[in-house]
Amino acid sequence: MANVQRYYTHAAIFLTAQSDDQDTFVKTSDYRELERQLAEARKVAEIADAQLHRISQWCEAYPLDVFPKPDMKEVQRLLGDTLLTQLSSHNMRHVVEGVAKIIKRPKEKP
Repeated sequence: MANVQRYYTHAAIFLTAQSDDQDTFVKTSDYRELERQLAEARKVAEIADAQLHRISQWCEAYPLDVFPKPDMKEVQRLLGDTLLTQLSSHNMRHVVEGVAKIIKRPKEKP
């Protein structure tokens, strides 16, 4: 979000710049349209930031001190290759679908 804010600042400086003969560099109507576009970009950036925050929280939901890594050789021995592959595929599908749900939620500010 900090990078996005920096770009907004640079755009605002550009929009208020003047040429050597002191005429306004950007027409007023263009300036208003650019302001509208910047406001829309801010909304999109805020939504994306909130979505990334939700994904980050989900990533932290299974800490290793509570859910330690299993001995995969032992898991493979107990489950066999086919069941282990099915289980791994199911887990990855669950994660990817969860991230997709976060991204596809209605585009509204949290």
